[in-house]
Amino acid sequence: MGTYLLIPKRLDWVTMREIVEICIIDKNGFIMLNTLIKPTKPIPDEVIAIHGITNEMVAHAPTWKDVHGAVANLFFNYGFVIYNADYDTRLIRQTAELNGLGTDGLSSFIDHSLCAMMLYAEYRGEPGRYHGYKWHKLVDAAAHEGVVVEGQAHRALADCKMTLGVIKALAQGGAV
Repeated sequence: MGTYLLIPKRLDWVTMREIVEICIIDKNGFIMLNTLIKPTKPIPDEVIAIHGITNEMVAHAPTWKDVHGAVANLFFNYGFVIYNADYDTRLIRQTAELNGLGTDGLSSFIDHSLCAMMLYAEYRGEPGRYHGYKWHKLVDAAAHEGVVVEGQAHRALADCKMTLGVIKALAQGGAV
């Protein structure tokens, strides 16, 4: 069984809570899935400002219903490492529910994915504000580890590659 990395692009904040882009790569950076997702509601301007994904860009993209089966199949067959897994798995559930789909096929994945952010926090060992270790933003972790950002940060493929770079840094440091 291979380990794959999943970084869904998320729209969250107050007005929107669904995925508009998803990318899944393997441990060698091979792209298994990389697509925009047409959301059920228009993307708010304040969210477009973060990642640059516009309503025009997703107008003819597949919906979550269209990619759900392929995503669930990858989840079922591979282990996953996700940067900020709690957040992204919550958005996967929300997106599935907004599209009238259950999360039965995703439950095992959601329950057994590894969180690269938590692994990295422990690796860095900086005390957290409330308990445990300080959590680091992906772009900050990547910069600290000398990972070159390929593409635009906050886009799915670039975030996947940054996560892969951080995981490789953890492995070189003996953390994984």
